[in-house]
Amino acid sequence: MVRLLLDRGRPTVVVYGPRRFGKSSFLQQLPRLLPIDVVYAFESAQNGAFRESDRGFCFGLARALYRDAQQAAGIRLPEPQRPDFHEAPFGTLDDYLDTLEQQLGDRFLLLALDEFELIGQALHTGSLSLRVLDHLRYMIQHRSRLALIFGGLNTLEELGPNWTSYFINVQPLEILYLTPEASRELLENPDPQFNLRYEAGVIEAILTLTRCQPYLLQAMGAAMVNLANREGWRAFPLDHLAVASNEALKGGAIYFQDLWNNYTGTNPDEVRAGRAIMRALAEGQQPVVPGDPAALTIYQHALARLVRYHLVERTASGYQIEIPLVAQWVRERAIDDQ
Repeated sequence: MVRLLLDRGRPTVVVYGPRRFGKSSFLQQLPRLLPIDVVYAFESAQNGAFRESDRGFCFGLARALYRDAQQAAGIRLPEPQRPDFHEAPFGTLDDYLDTLEQQLGDRFLLLALDEFELIGQALHTGSLSLRVLDHLRYMIQHRSRLALIFGGLNTLEELGPNWTSYFINVQPLEILYLTPEASRELLENPDPQFNLRYEAGVIEAILTLTRCQPYLLQAMGAAMVNLANREGWRAFPLDHLAVASNEALKGGAIYFQDLWNNYTGTNPDEVRAGRAIMRALAEGQQPVVPGDPAALTIYQHALARLVRYHLVERTASGYQIEIPLVAQWVRERAIDDQ
């Protein structure tokens, strides 16, 4: 990843993947991995003011540069003022970047924009104009010491032709599951003061149950710590793992409901088809493929979406839900509201 960012061709890196897989955490922790000759700035499009207008976008970038870039040695920037961006927001942002570049020396500037699909939504609704994409492309082309990294749910291709036509030299990087080694470390040593131990087989069972998905690992870890504290256990017993998984399902209700509501389809018919697929797979069965052409098209779109967002995967014998804990939630707690 770091090698990609520092490549001489300065590709625009797109870090993408499903929600709660650690993309934002990765971007926030990225400065720890970068060499000292890289100045890093981060902004999230979840900030509503950032995407309410072109002025807000430019001011938000300048504010991120002021907040983050000044942590690098020898860089001192004036605090940006919102009224300065009213008349000519892009020109004011350019002037601010000029001031920063004069202080970079031999260093590079890496600017990270998280949740960038929200910028796409703002472009669609008209609160942001295509001048935003124009200017980002201009910045990449004309500032030799600047590189961009986007983080979000989608690839640029999935956001539509506007994005792919503006950003040609793009390197996508999908972030998914942790390695078993990293997952084990997260469970056994999340904090220097952590002293809970696990009976034989507990860690292996959790890695299987969560498939090393970061959020679910943390949910299971929190559930086990809470249970151990209530019961006074120094080592978590294997025969209580089912209790912990139920606690994790309860604590992660918003996450699971988001999967059920937003990733099973893009319209009510697809959602019904996607949920039917998930229910069948959760029970260890293969979904029934419709014979009617219209229903088959809906089924295929729903299945493709489930595979794209890593809820379902193809196997040698058909399909299965990727994460066993998600399958458990579907069996035990999923409710159809459409």
